[in-house]
Amino acid sequence: MGIWTKYYPDEDRNVWILVNPPTDFQSRLANLRQSDKLHGEIRHHLDIHRLQLSFACENWNGHINDLEEEFEELVRIRHHASCISC
Repeated sequence: MGIWTKYYPDEDRNVWILVNPPTDFQSRLANLRQSDKLHGEIRHHLDIHRLQLSFACENWNGHINDLEEEFEELVRIRHHASCISC
């Protein structure tokens, strides 16, 4: 997912462009907007940033675990290769 945002201080408004947002993110953003309508307020732009960051962090542990598995496999291969050359 890609996000571009621009804040216009003179107009106190934000423009957001979301590129290929996952369905879960779209649902959460829609829920934020629905909440705004129910409470008669407009969400602060930092709340949308917070949503994006929380969404991005959800899969971070899984990504780190995948990298760790790849690294361990490289270590096993290296160890095996060094044992063969002994």
